[in-house]
Amino acid sequence: MDDGDRIWHSINIAEIEPMQKALVRALGLVTERLRLENINYWLDFGTLLGAIRHGGFIPWDDDIDITIMEKDLDKVSEIINRCLSDYFDVLTENIHSPLSVPIKLSLKGTRIVSSWLYDNSIDTSKFWGLSIDIFSVRAVENVHISSKKLISRHYLSKIYRFAKLSHHLEANLSKKRNLFLFNNLFRWKILSFVPLRLLKLFMQSIEYVPSDEVDASKLFLAYSITSEPAAKKTFFEDIFPTKEVFFHDIKVSVPSNPQNILMLHYGKNYLKLPSLELRLGHFRSLEVAEDSPFYDLFDVIN
Repeated sequence: MDDGDRIWHSINIAEIEPMQKALVRALGLVTERLRLENINYWLDFGTLLGAIRHGGFIPWDDDIDITIMEKDLDKVSEIINRCLSDYFDVLTENIHSPLSVPIKLSLKGTRIVSSWLYDNSIDTSKFWGLSIDIFSVRAVENVHISSKKLISRHYLSKIYRFAKLSHHLEANLSKKRNLFLFNNLFRWKILSFVPLRLLKLFMQSIEYVPSDEVDASKLFLAYSITSEPAAKKTFFEDIFPTKEVFFHDIKVSVPSNPQNILMLHYGKNYLKLPSLELRLGHFRSLEVAEDSPFYDLFDVIN
């Protein structure tokens, strides 16, 4: 059905529980299908933090983060399109250029009308609604990154990520979100003038290099961002074998050592709650269509 023919209703985002219930239902659909297809996945980033610190969602969170092996990305896109197309729009980084994750599963019949991430000139409803973000890691054997190269690649990865967004959306990231160290030093719109090719060349010059300092028997998993190796990496045994925990009322997979993964993302104080002004979701307003498979979970305004 064309969006112009659908009946949309505004959602009171101050009441976050209905949105989280819809996302839990969505997560259950996806994880059950991945199990049936023998695809390894695990909760990650804010969703993993919520599972460990809260037993479910971080109270103000409004999306889902999971990670899979990079080699499974195409297969997962095909599986969701084939088996769960009634529930999700599958958005991929290569086709839907504003994305900063390899795959975004947007819940059918939901749309983000206004986001904290972009100024009001950007119509985010054209891109996605409530979503499950799928990240990826790749296996890297016997590698070492010097501290200088680690820092350089870390920041270049982030600059490349937001430069790509600026090129396609010509948007300024909100200072309220404190997404990156430099967001108080200059406006991200300046990145729309930086050639992506030049940034790629810089990133490719800072590669993982073989080193005898790393035990050859150890296998690393390196996070991928915008199809480039990111600075973050962890030991294989921190992830596998995954284990099951309850996320609200469904069983989901998490890394074998979630504490190490959370310290990698958030530092050693990951259990500490942030200050009140940083407890923000990802968007300001949301709409749901009456024909959405998740409509029954929402309290609509009009």
